[in-house]
Amino acid sequence: MADQNWGNCRKCQYFSLADPNVEPSAVGQCKQKDLKAFALKVSGDSGCNAFEARIEAPESADATEPPALH
Repeated sequence: MADQNWGNCRKCQYFSLADPNVEPSAVGQCKQKDLKAFALKVSGDSGCNAFEARIEAPESADATEPPALH
C-alpha cells in the first residue's frame, strides 16, 4: 500500500539508516523535520504519510572504470 504520500521507512529519505536495502526489522530514527523532536525509533517496515522517497544516485555501467578525461 505505497503511494507518493505513504511508504516504508527504509525507502524514505528521513530514515536514519543510509542503506535502503536494510532488513525490514532494522531499527532507525525518523529525521523528518516535524517528527525529529520526538526521537521516534522506527523499523524499516514502519511507514507514515510524511514519507519522501530517497533520491538515489544513478548506477554507472562500470563503477571501476575511471572517468574519461577531456
